[in-house]
Amino acid sequence: MRRAKIIFVSILSIILLPFFSSWAQEIYPNKPIQIVVPFAAGGSLDLISRVVAEKLREYLGQPVLIVNKPGGGQAIGASFVATSKPDGYTIYASSGSTFGFMHMLNANFTWGLKDFTPIAAVGSFPSVIVTRKEIPVKTLPELVTYIQNNPGSLTFGSTGFGGLNHLEFEMLKLLVKGKLDIPHVPYQGVAPALTALLGNQVQVCNLPFSSLVKKYDSTSLRILAVSKPKRSPFLPDTPTTGEQGYPELDGNNYYLNYDAPAKTSGSVVAKLEAAFEKAMQDGELRKKIEQLDTQPEFMNPRDLQKWLESQVLRWEEVIKKANVVAK
Repeated sequence: MRRAKIIFVSILSIILLPFFSSWAQEIYPNKPIQIVVPFAAGGSLDLISRVVAEKLREYLGQPVLIVNKPGGGQAIGASFVATSKPDGYTIYASSGSTFGFMHMLNANFTWGLKDFTPIAAVGSFPSVIVTRKEIPVKTLPELVTYIQNNPGSLTFGSTGFGGLNHLEFEMLKLLVKGKLDIPHVPYQGVAPALTALLGNQVQVCNLPFSSLVKKYDSTSLRILAVSKPKRSPFLPDTPTTGEQGYPELDGNNYYLNYDAPAKTSGSVVAKLEAAFEKAMQDGELRKKIEQLDTQPEFMNPRDLQKWLESQVLRWEEVIKKANVVAK
């Protein structure tokens, strides 16, 4: 009798297993979700992810935890998420550069768009071209002319070799008719690059916009251009690169986006997308994001996929033409 009961229960379990699996999927999420940030705590992506996570927690009904996995040029964090179970409980926080060109300039970064499923983007901030104030230029075209007339007299700094700010300046050099002789000096982040600019170790910088940059504008530095299709609400009086004759430099290149492992089910992605979209409609959250020098902008998974694919094509071409070789 006992044996017959065990057999009956086993058969019943096999029959009902698909229904239990379906039920479990329908009640997603039923445990904490972790957002993996591939940088140390305290950076823009980390801080924005934390304020977004607070609001997601309200809409998803589960804790949303931030897990920092820095190192390897984002490769450690990317590897962790790409190889995680595609169940919606492990999400990767990234920027446009992550999938746009990281695979070309970082031998450790072996992951690509095929390994992830886009969920949503929440914001962007532009790059700004900044010069020391004593350089007699007030516009981007004037800077180009000055460099051409004074070859080798200026150096430009960025937030790192092979980073977006470096590649944007390489694109400018490709767009200009005639060679621009201005050596590149890479730094490890905005603060050291800005310090070098203030100390006249470099005379031109291409930097992600921050309140730190704006603090010195109109005193010792001058912001010449902002790289967005439209003027930035943070710098309404600063013309875009497109307005100054270089529309190819326009673009919200710093989209802050969130991705799940490939093969995550459509129903789970849809629930996450809905939570992100609802969160981004919250005025308080948008204000917090703006306070972090970022423009709140929601993008759904379909548009985000297309945008990321366009970034791959865009920066691969620049890297090849400018002969930027991984170090």
